Formats: sequence, structure tokens, C-alpha cells
Amino acid sequence: MIKKYIGITLFLIGALILVSSVVFFPEFSQVRITRIAGGLLLVSGMAFIPEYAEK
Repeated sequence: MIKKYIGITLFLIGALILVSSVVFFPEFSQVRITRIAGGLLLVSGMAFIPEYAEK
């Protein structure tokens, strides 16, 4: 259950980083690194979220 909360947190942080890099920092010199970091957090958060029931 704790993995799900960690995943949701990483997902939200990654989404906020991606949105802020597009909206607030379009001319920032290291915007590519910021977007890659946000994308990695987003994908890693999605990997933690699923909960599969045992059969």
C-alpha cells in the first residue's frame, strides 16, 4: 500500500515539473533536463501505482 502512495506522489511531482517547465520556463537554458527529469518521475510514478490482486 505504501508503494501506491509513493507512486502517486512521484507521478504528481513529475506532472507538476512538466507543466511548470512548459508554462513558466519556455526560455530556460536547461529546460530539456528539467523535462526529462519530470518525465522520468512521471513514468516511475506510474510504475509504482498499480495494485494487482493475487488469484
